[in-house]
Amino acid sequence: SPGENFLVVSNAVRNKIQILGLDSDSFKEVAVGGLPRGFVFDEAGSKAFLVSEEDNIVLVIDVPEGEVISKIPVGIHPHDILLSRRAQKIYVSNIASNSVTVIDAKTLKVVQEIGVGRTPTALAEDEARGLIYVGNSGDGSIGIIRSDFTVETLHLNSPAYYQTGPLGLLYSKTIQKLFVLNPSLAHFFIIDTVINKVQGEGKTLPWPRQMLAGEDSSRVFIRHFEAPPLLKIDLATTQTEKI
Repeated sequence: SPGENFLVVSNAVRNKIQILGLDSDSFKEVAVGGLPRGFVFDEAGSKAFLVSEEDNIVLVIDVPEGEVISKIPVGIHPHDILLSRRAQKIYVSNIASNSVTVIDAKTLKVVQEIGVGRTPTALAEDEARGLIYVGNSGDGSIGIIRSDFTVETLHLNSPAYYQTGPLGLLYSKTIQKLFVLNPSLAHFFIIDTVINKVQGEGKTLPWPRQMLAGEDSSRVFIRHFEAPPLLKIDLATTQTEKI
C-alpha cells in the first residue's frame, strides 16, 4: 500500500485476497469475485479497487478492515485497472466489451464507457498530459484516451503487431516513451509519444510477463513467466542486459 502499512495479494485460484498488516502482523482473508485480477490503491492506501474478471465488477475494499464496501458493474471480462490521481478517475479495460469503463474515484460512480479497439488489455498513463494508453491485443493497436474521453487510435507499422497483440504497457515520463510488450513474439517496442511512432524494438527472453520501472522511470525492467533473470533495457540503445 502507499503508506507501506499493508501487503495485499490477490489469489485467482481461491477467489480471495490476503491482507497482511506490516505494522501489526494482522492477517485477513477476503472473499472476492471470480478471477480477481489487478488492483490499485487510493492515494491514502485505505481503499483498494480490485477487478473481478468473472463477475464483471470492480470491488472497493476497505483495506484496514478487510471488508468489501462496494461493487461497481463494469464491462465484460475486465482485465486491467488504473487510477489516475490527476483526474481522480479509475480506468478499467474490458476484454470482451472492447471498451474502457471510467469510474469517478470519489463518488464511485461510472461516468463513461469508451469504445476502443478489439480486446483491450493493458493500461498506462501519461499523467503530465492527461493521456491514458490502451493496448488493444485483438487488432494490434494502441488507443489514446484524452481527458474529454475522445480516443485516437495509433496503428503501428511494425508487422509484429498484426501477428500478436500488445499485452503489456509502461510509460516512462522521463523520456516520454511508451514501452509495449508482445509476449508471443518475445519482443518489446518503444513508441515516441511526442510523434506517436515506433522508435525502436528489441528481443526478450521467452514469454515476457511484465515491465517494471524505477521511481523516476529512467530504468525499465522485464520479467518473464519461466526465465528467472530480469532484463534491463538501456533506454539510449534499446539493448537488453540480464541481471
